[in-house]
Amino acid sequence: MVKTIASLFSFNGRARRREYWLVNIAVALVMTCAFLALVHFAGLPADQGMEKLLESMDSVPADMMALFGLAVFVCLLLIVPVSVRRFHDRNMSGMWLVWFLLLGMIPFIGMAAGLAQNVILGFFEGTIGENRFGPDPKAEQHKSLMPRPAPETLPDQPRGLDCGTLEERMERLEDLARRGIVTEAEYRLKREEFEKEAASRQDSPKTGDDDGSSQTKSVLL
Repeated sequence: MVKTIASLFSFNGRARRREYWLVNIAVALVMTCAFLALVHFAGLPADQGMEKLLESMDSVPADMMALFGLAVFVCLLLIVPVSVRRFHDRNMSGMWLVWFLLLGMIPFIGMAAGLAQNVILGFFEGTIGENRFGPDPKAEQHKSLMPRPAPETLPDQPRGLDCGTLEERMERLEDLARRGIVTEAEYRLKREEFEKEAASRQDSPKTGDDDGSSQTKSVLL
């Protein structure tokens, strides 16, 4: 948990859109509560308009202003790092935040710059896979969305083992086993079949020459 809290204040790595919005919502709630508390406990005239409220800020006690300033400072410590990490997720340097803040100080342009920043950070998808700022924070989700290769299926009988002489079939079986195409269980099962076939040939009466029996013996040795 300590590591998770510390990561909120880090400028390194990348952040997802969900994290960006959660931090922004939390900051908005904290700032709203802090302002309402300041208005209430300091006795500011909130019902007389914003202009009158700002004029009355000079009469706010120093300790109340210090607490409000602390709340603003903590919110900045949260919103700035997560914004930088969101730029990183887009494979953009954190200096983009500086440029947007500078544009925000320009009348009329500042509103458009703030809107553009929120659109980029809050709605645009981050780069898929690792980029120059770190690993993908949505690696598991992206991995699950990628098409999986079809598993290599084997027929009931290993390929190429039903034709040719017994010696040739045995050699192919050994080759398939070495390459891992057939499992050990398939290899043993098929070898037992070949051994039974070889034994049955040995037990059968000889017709003509005995090339078949000698060939079988050479295979099983």
